[in-house]
Amino acid sequence: SKDHWINDPVKGGGAILGEGCHFYDYCNWIIGSEPVEFSANMISSKGEAIIDQNNVIGTMKYKDGSIATIIYSTMGNQEFPKERIEIFNDGIVIAIDDFTKIDVVGSEIKGKSLNSIEKGHFEMLEAYVKFLQGKGDNEDLPMIEDGVLATICAVKILEAAKNKM
Repeated sequence: SKDHWINDPVKGGGAILGEGCHFYDYCNWIIGSEPVEFSANMISSKGEAIIDQNNVIGTMKYKDGSIATIIYSTMGNQEFPKERIEIFNDGIVIAIDDFTKIDVVGSEIKGKSLNSIEKGHFEMLEAYVKFLQGKGDNEDLPMIEDGVLATICAVKILEAAKNKM
């Protein structure tokens, strides 16, 4: 709904800044290279409850030549997976649905289904506690630079989409 906190410019900044930034962060982490080009389009809707700025197809090109495209949309249907990630690399395809099912094609590694949604929150907190206890290093912890870069990516995607309006 338009009244949701995520749509408040001060509290949430809109869905792309408030939620979409996590997907840009995920792409940055998986690709492991610096994003250098940004392009985007907003998806328009005639629905009154839909905010066009929350529906963006954004593409980031990385220094190593990789490309990530994120379709962030609030126009979906509850019967379709809320979050879907597809990765293509040299004949190997990985599809992740709602962080509960992973399909792998073209590799000896097989996919699997999970009983619950696994987004790594518990593992991140566990790594942080181990670090505080002196039992681990900060290698598995997100760094402030990662969050800043993800936010910059979200802002650049929004700017690219708005420039095409």
